[in-house]
Amino acid sequence: EVLRIHNKAVGEMGSFRYSEAFDLLTTIVAARPDDPRFKVDLSIAQLNRQRDGDEAAALARLVAVLSLHPDDARARYTAAILMYNQGDLDAAQPWFQAVAVADPSDAYAAYYAGQTALQLGNLDVAVKGMVVQIMLPLHHTVSPPLVWSHQWSLAPAVHRVLWQLRSLAHMTVLLQAIIATWPANAQIPHHLWWLGRVRMSSP
Repeated sequence: EVLRIHNKAVGEMGSFRYSEAFDLLTTIVAARPDDPRFKVDLSIAQLNRQRDGDEAAALARLVAVLSLHPDDARARYTAAILMYNQGDLDAAQPWFQAVAVADPSDAYAAYYAGQTALQLGNLDVAVKGMVVQIMLPLHHTVSPPLVWSHQWSLAPAVHRVLWQLRSLAHMTVLLQAIIATWPANAQIPHHLWWLGRVRMSSP
């Protein structure tokens, strides 16, 4: 019965009916209060429901889950998203970083780990996170259409990071990753031109 209700709740979330999913998952959590999976799903439904107080309640529940299950990657990532949305980058960044380290194939965790690090001024961590995303197709089986989609979705973020860095060493690391992963990418000459400008302006 719990599995049936859970499957229905997942379907409701897939159809963006988060209030209905929240109600179903509340029933499951009441029946299975010791299972962290259902509490995480309930928190995801609640934060997406977007009623007053939902984000705070979802974060409190996730923090409680992590106090008992500190290695729960879904709870940690979701809590970090809420912290990020609230502007608490200092709290969110190490949690994103922990998820990215635990699962190097998680491009979303790597992205947010890099973005929060960049906003906090930690360029080394920011560039490492971006390199993980760029080189994902080299280390994992990805079909050609998904590689194309990956490159096009990531290229603006790469360009933005390069624009903000203005650091020869960090730009070189990023460009080496781009060239290794995207040898036919048309934006590489533009990035190399920017690298040349930085090199010429460096003391």
